[in-house]
Amino acid sequence: MILAIDPGTEQSAVVQWWGGKIDGAAIMPNLAVLAWLRTDHDQSHSLWIERISSYGMPVGREVLETCEWVGRFAEAFQHGRGVHLVYRRDIKLHHCGTCQAKDANVRQALIDKNGKPGTKKAPGITYGLHDDLWSAFAIATYATETNFACSPSGDAAPVSDPSARKQSASGQPVGQPAGETNSPSK
Repeated sequence: MILAIDPGTEQSAVVQWWGGKIDGAAIMPNLAVLAWLRTDHDQSHSLWIERISSYGMPVGREVLETCEWVGRFAEAFQHGRGVHLVYRRDIKLHHCGTCQAKDANVRQALIDKNGKPGTKKAPGITYGLHDDLWSAFAIATYATETNFACSPSGDAAPVSDPSARKQSASGQPVGQPAGETNSPSK
């Protein structure tokens, strides 16, 4: 099962993705997400969190607080197959083919791949997703569609070739910040 989080300063969107369907989705207060991550998850679960990236501009309190929550979530998840941080630009590139995509473009790409959300009487795979849950779903589907293995070290490598690493648009291995070597990332 993929546990995907789109983090925020006070609340975060969480999606559980398993076997091609959403097993759970909620926007929860960060303290509740933290407590949930500390519970005993199955060893087959892996945690994927959107990582904050800097574009050279000064950042404010909210961005820094979100970064702190990312670290707390990663630290709390001590079960399963590891924690993987992925940049938003890699999600956009994967789903839309461009880093310039907006949230609406990513949402439409997910609908194109998975079908319309549907109605209460005839729900589709994405029925009930709203707001930041779409971002968490994009992270979850990215994790499965790129066929990444989830190692306990947090190092993401394609299943077919554990020594190879997928490159992001910036040429860096996915999930690894610029300037770092091939040491495992969070």
